[in-house]
Amino acid sequence: MCYKSRSLVMSQYAAIDIGSNSIRMLAAEVDANGKMLALASERQVVRLGTSVFREGRLNEATMNLACNVLAGMAATYRKLDVLAVRVVGTAALRDARNQPEFLARASTILGTPVEVISGLEEARLVHLGVQSQWPHLKQRLLVADIGGGSTELVLSDAGHIVESFSKPLGAVRLTEMFLKSDPADPRELLRMRKYIQERVAGPAARFGPVKIDRMIATSSTAAAVVCAVNRVRRSRRDLADRLPATAAQVRRLYGQVSAASPTPAAIKPNPAKARATPLPSKPVDPNIIRPGNNANSHTAPPAKNKAMAVTNMLSRIAPTTQTKGIRKIRSRVARPRSAITAPIRLPALRSLSQRRKPASARNSRARRAGSPRALAMAPSLRPAARPSLK
Repeated sequence: MCYKSRSLVMSQYAAIDIGSNSIRMLAAEVDANGKMLALASERQVVRLGTSVFREGRLNEATMNLACNVLAGMAATYRKLDVLAVRVVGTAALRDARNQPEFLARASTILGTPVEVISGLEEARLVHLGVQSQWPHLKQRLLVADIGGGSTELVLSDAGHIVESFSKPLGAVRLTEMFLKSDPADPRELLRMRKYIQERVAGPAARFGPVKIDRMIATSSTAAAVVCAVNRVRRSRRDLADRLPATAAQVRRLYGQVSAASPTPAAIKPNPAKARATPLPSKPVDPNIIRPGNNANSHTAPPAKNKAMAVTNMLSRIAPTTQTKGIRKIRSRVARPRSAITAPIRLPALRSLSQRRKPASARNSRARRAGSPRALAMAPSLRPAARPSLK
């Protein structure tokens, strides 16, 4: 009798987030009050964005890999007999010239249409996912989702979006655009820094000089950087959630990762001549600084260059970083991605590279990062809220 009563008020849904770096799936049971119990969660690094940001289209090998991953995820949620499924694609699919070909293949495999969402819709879903798992109903937030192809910036006040932006500042995109050599040329790093600064300046001006109570950044790349700052290995990333990292610490990590690059003075003007031996640097544990390492990532860019792109961007967005996630599946909640928190004032984003004294970090516990988009989509599939998705 208890089981029958529960079945009347609980519905099961699934959501898939096809990102530029990875594909995520979340299947969950949602009650009448919107409380969610995750039933299955998967993530696979595919890096759809690598060929898109390099050639403007998805290559055949990457599409085949993505379709195989989607087939496995579909098999998982079909066993759960979900009521509805929502599948969204983000920056890589927005930019790919052969988008229709991939959408047709993916929709056939999944048995449901794949929806390519705008940057603003992506920002809305990220904010909804963060607020559903870590509510801030009386505070002003700055939320940054650092993906593979884009970064979404959201200014939120008392749980409502005030301003939101989507900028082409993803980790994979920046790596493909600027970091052509490994170790990276200092001139490449300089061009990347200027590009990030220019793209962040506009949102900072629109946000205005308002006081930010907390900044939250989501994504596995942000989590990897905070893990590196706090010397947390990939195998123990569950312990890294909400660990603080100041801007000074992020810049120091960036310096360590980029220290192997030759200095401008060491670069020979004649390209035919061999480059001077790179300056020695303090060794960094590769298990810590590789945010995108995955056995299936045959098109992966150099991990060190990707780490430099992310740390460079983080050091320009917030003076204090801190990961944020939620409890594991067995504790009745799903896993969104990491986060960054700090009391800051805008337009500090624009001039952050000249700051010397970062805001004080807040210590708190944590676990691992997942996808706020998936968290936002699963409960929103209830027929009452989204009848068109039945």
